[in-house]
Amino acid sequence: MYTPFEVGLLFLPGACAVTAATIAAGRLSGSVRAFSLIAAGTVLLLISTWAFAGFGPVTGTAYAVFWMCMRNVGIGLSLTPLLNVGMQAVAREMSGHASALLHWVRQVFGGIGVGCFVSYFYQRLEARSRSLQGPGSIPAGSEGGEANPVVYMAGLQDTFLLIVIFLAVAMPILLMLRRKPPSEPCASRGENVHIRS
Repeated sequence: MYTPFEVGLLFLPGACAVTAATIAAGRLSGSVRAFSLIAAGTVLLLISTWAFAGFGPVTGTAYAVFWMCMRNVGIGLSLTPLLNVGMQAVAREMSGHASALLHWVRQVFGGIGVGCFVSYFYQRLEARSRSLQGPGSIPAGSEGGEANPVVYMAGLQDTFLLIVIFLAVAMPILLMLRRKPPSEPCASRGENVHIRS
């Protein structure tokens, strides 16, 4: 068992990884296409989440921390360019409203997503508990139920597999970012161009 302080230390490398990846994505945004950064981050996020789905009670700490860092690197590489692409598609005079709406959507749907996945986790936890311990047993997540590490990890595996499916479905949507924005039409040779003084 880990103390709360030790658990916080285990999350520290992941926090450093997402910070470094976010800074790197911001510096590379001028020389690398946003689609390349988003695609690389999403693929890394998909692979690391798939690795999370294979965690078990005997998974080593170093192995888990490594994949947590890889997952956070994927988040850092994809999130900043994705926000930049969204802001570039909005007119400059509407950028303030778009930024506020974007952050509102992130907060609201981030909370909804966490709630949905936690609810799914407890549903799978109950189903796994009853399948492993029998139909008349007390679910592991209920009051008075015994915390079985195997049952808990099985519920987490099912939850991460669902996240992998969502990420895989979102991958084709990234292909839409490969389209270059239409350039402004230039004046033809025979067209008069009025220049304001």
